[in-house]
Amino acid sequence: MLAGQAESPRTAQDYLAWEVFGNRAVRQGNWKLRWQITPMGKSDWELFDLATDPAERNDLADKQPERVKAMVALWGEYARNNNVVLPNRTINETLYDQLPPRVPDDPGYPPLITKRQFVPPKDMLAEPKP
Repeated sequence: MLAGQAESPRTAQDYLAWEVFGNRAVRQGNWKLRWQITPMGKSDWELFDLATDPAERNDLADKQPERVKAMVALWGEYARNNNVVLPNRTINETLYDQLPPRVPDDPGYPPLITKRQFVPPKDMLAEPKP
């Protein structure tokens, strides 16, 4: 790649997987499969196309069940190869009755998708230094 003979050191079959505190994910190419525990997530697999949805707002798991199945298999391979032990309890399970309900999504959030970026007025900008 550094010699300009290849575009990337990775192939389409390469993947990256990880887990932290019961949350887990697999990334392959532009696709990301994520499991996020409640209350921050759904405690189920969610699929995102990061090329078109970098903020991970549109879950495509129902529309692409075959891709979900394939990426869950990659997760299983990662878990076996790395002796992953997932917790059978979550850090929030004793707080479910005390936590406020999850805030509904704001259709205008995040701003990078639906709102124009802030550009300061010209009189606030300095000329770049050479």
